Amino acid sequence: MADWETRELAMLAADLDDESPQVVADAQAKALSLGALDCVVVPTHMKKGRAGLRVEILCEPADAPRFVEFLLTHTATLGVRESRVRRHALRREERTLPLRGGEVRVKVALLDGRPLRAAPEFEDCRALAERLGVPVREIVEEARAGALRIARP
Repeated sequence: MADWETRELAMLAADLDDESPQVVADAQAKALSLGALDCVVVPTHMKKGRAGLRVEILCEPADAPRFVEFLLTHTATLGVRESRVRRHALRREERTLPLRGGEVRVKVALLDGRPLRAAPEFEDCRALAERLGVPVREIVEEARAGALRIARP
């Protein structure tokens, strides 16, 4: 059997058809800052053909009541659906990748203890690019190449 983590989590969903996208974006950012494991916004079609957005929050089951209240107070939803989900996730480790003029953290996903893929932390790339006075795209490209060498030595 492969080596990954499996956890029971709560998935909360709120459908919105009368909310400003700016308010939804703010709620998404706040949910993440309050400890949601993930928060996504998905376009959807609601009854009577209305366009809408679904906000989904993935959280620890013990945190579900707090995030239900959050969705009810920070969005225009009248109700929140809650279900239990099982998440299977690759194990991860963080490594440091030296680049010109600095370092960038890289998340490495492991399967059975070996690197499967790796991705640089964008905020590290942005900070290094700013410090060096170069476009962030250049640092991201260098970091992705370095991350690839980590993932596939």
